[in-house]
Amino acid sequence: MSRTLKHSRRGRAAAILSATVTAVALPVILASPAQAVSIGGCTASPVRPYVVGLNPSGNKLVRYDVNVTCSPGRSVQLNQQVREEDTFTDDTIVSRYVNRSFANGGTQQISYTRTLPNTELGDEEMYQRIRFRVTSNGVTSPFTGWHKSAVRTIAN
Repeated sequence: MSRTLKHSRRGRAAAILSATVTAVALPVILASPAQAVSIGGCTASPVRPYVVGLNPSGNKLVRYDVNVTCSPGRSVQLNQQVREEDTFTDDTIVSRYVNRSFANGGTQQISYTRTLPNTELGDEEMYQRIRFRVTSNGVTSPFTGWHKSAVRTIAN
């Protein structure tokens, strides 16, 4: 077998492997949730939901945390949505607004706990998405775009 033919086959195999890896990895990369978003001297990170126990009726309780860090003299209005992932359209379970002040700056964890919804047969795929705006010196920024936490599958 000629040396050129060997290199040609190796090159073709490498190209096919590269295309396959890209085809598999690209959707995963594009679907990865945003880890943190910053605007106006503040940064917010939605945390993957997690089970914290059971209520008196025996239903699972799920906590949704958002870590917010701001420079001094800021206040934040956070819009937090608890959602359940579906194939076509995700279900919004609850939407709420939370206001926090950061007179001295620092980090605050904003937590929300609620029972696991029962939206379908089988497991629930829970996540949260957030957006926020910052007020500083009487000036309020527009809301950021939506930023999604990682999804957690929880058995009902």
